[in-house]
Amino acid sequence: MGYTIKDFSEICDLYIINTCAVTAESSRKSYQMIRRAQNLNPNATVTVTGCQVKLDRNIKGVTYLDKAEFEPMTIRKFNRTRAYIKIEDGCNSNCSYCIIPIVRGRVRCKPIDNVIDEAKTLTANGCKEIVLIGIETSAYKNLPELIHKLDVIDGIERIRIGSLDPSYMRQTVVDEILSANKICPHFHLSVQSGSNKILRAMRRKYTAEIAMRNIEYIRKIRPEMNLTTDIMVGFPGESIDDFNETIAFLHTVKFLHAHIFTYSKRPGTEAADMPNQIPESEKNRRAAVLAKIQEEIKKKIYENIKDSSLFVLFETFENGIATGHTPNFLEISIASETDIHGKILEVKINEKM
Repeated sequence: MGYTIKDFSEICDLYIINTCAVTAESSRKSYQMIRRAQNLNPNATVTVTGCQVKLDRNIKGVTYLDKAEFEPMTIRKFNRTRAYIKIEDGCNSNCSYCIIPIVRGRVRCKPIDNVIDEAKTLTANGCKEIVLIGIETSAYKNLPELIHKLDVIDGIERIRIGSLDPSYMRQTVVDEILSANKICPHFHLSVQSGSNKILRAMRRKYTAEIAMRNIEYIRKIRPEMNLTTDIMVGFPGESIDDFNETIAFLHTVKFLHAHIFTYSKRPGTEAADMPNQIPESEKNRRAAVLAKIQEEIKKKIYENIKDSSLFVLFETFENGIATGHTPNFLEISIASETDIHGKILEVKINEKM
């Protein structure tokens, strides 16, 4: 259309800002970027889209780009060997803390044939690993069927799945998913808390015992399985005992990585009006405690692979260092005289993390 694409830090005639409102911090950053664009060029057109638009239609000096329907985005080329395919958007759950059903709507799934076509095109353009993502990937209708259809596509070497609800990972589903040849022994389970009291207050669909039972079965079938997770601290009413139950859960499961974040009050959600809100300082303290524990767990996982030989898909090469991941999502870096980006090579681990 004749436009020149420039860096966001430059003076432009048009800025397009895709906002997020899932947390208070993401809202803050969205407003910050809007102000930044307006300061760079007060005469520019600043267009905003995304989640924040659903919550705030009173931002001064902007135009809104807002469609009510689901936009079935498709990517054809990705500049890394791992590509992400968005298969689902929205959420039908009604967790008491979450703004997503308000700003993203109910579950909409990309047709399975569209996902297959997208995967084939990405693979033809050099991608070897496909990651299926969404707000709640397990809400995708017949996810195991999709995985098995991807499993037979030539060129795809690995398949990963994004955020999964622990209650979804019952034995029959696990058996079906793990029977695919190219599925990676790595799941991201959005656990949130190890306390049943807090899980009930969050209106999650499982107990800590259900999550643990499903995790134990996954590890029974695939002992090399690494798990990652999301953990929220400082939910309203979370006592020290509740927090300690989450600590115990982490020690038992031994996640490879945990995205630890503090509860963020979102206007319009039930949790925002709950009593016994935790002070920010205490939320941050608890997050720091969990982060330290998780770092020790991760360190021990890496110590245990010393002297092992593992297959690594190398995704980046910079300044003589190639970095990639094993099937179970261990990040490995090696020195290399040549660019081995995009290759899967067997690597002998001779140093600890």
